[in-house]
Amino acid sequence: MRFSTSLPALFLLIGPFVNAKLHKQGLCADNVAEPTREDPWVDQQWVYNDAATRAMCDSYRNRNTGGEWWDTCPDCQMTVISNLPMCISNDGHMGGDEIEYYCHKHGAEASLA
Repeated sequence: MRFSTSLPALFLLIGPFVNAKLHKQGLCADNVAEPTREDPWVDQQWVYNDAATRAMCDSYRNRNTGGEWWDTCPDCQMTVISNLPMCISNDGHMGGDEIEYYCHKHGAEASLA
C-alpha cells in the first residue's frame, strides 16, 4: 500500500527533470569579470550580448530540425522588454539547450532564458 502512494509522488518529483523546459524569451550574455579567486564562478559580471542575441533569434526562427515543439520557432522575434532587447516566442517554442547552443554558436559565453 505504501508503495502505491510513493510511486506517484516520485513521478511528480522527477517529472520536471524529465520533460523539456520551454521558454518564451531568451538572450545571450558574456561574463566580463576577471577571476580573482580560485573559483571562477564567484567572480561574475554578466553583460548583454546584442549581436549574439539577434543572431540566436534569427537562427532559432529558421530552425527546422524535427517534429518536437522546440524544433521550430515560427514566432521567434526580437522585441524590447523593460529596455532590454530579447528574443521572444509567445507560443513558448524555445528550448533552453537550443538557446544556449545558438548563443555559443554566435560568440556568446552563456544564455538566459
